[in-house]
Amino acid sequence: FKHPTGTGFRHSTHPSRKAKDWQALRVRGTPLTKLLRAHGPFDAVKIDIQGSEIDAVDSVHDWGSVSKLVLEYDFEYAPRLDHFHAFVARLRRHFPLVAHPTLKAQGNFVGFPNGVLVFALRRPTPARDGVVPLEGLSSSERSSSSS
Repeated sequence: FKHPTGTGFRHSTHPSRKAKDWQALRVRGTPLTKLLRAHGPFDAVKIDIQGSEIDAVDSVHDWGSVSKLVLEYDFEYAPRLDHFHAFVARLRRHFPLVAHPTLKAQGNFVGFPNGVLVFALRRPTPARDGVVPLEGLSSSERSSSSS
């Protein structure tokens, strides 16, 4: 959807824009699952699809070779913090290490910008990534990674 005033940087793929007099534009798209299957393997994926990141991530049941995922969670379309934390919990099924700004558990997001970056990572291998983040590791893993 294109912003009604034609503002070049304001566009969205989120269905809520249909009700706000945003001009609908038809573009060809390819489902994320099809891209992952057809063009992998991937080490990392960054998703920026103007409000449809949640739907895209939730549509993937097998992330295959993807070891890193980066996206912006946009609170403009889903301001409830409990929805954000539920999304992070779903994301952790595939990527055990998820980093994002600390946010309260309940209520609505208030702030600008109205999105936060979310970094998701499968357990890294030190030889490949060079660094093992200590967050999310068990105490025995922390001990072995620091020796």
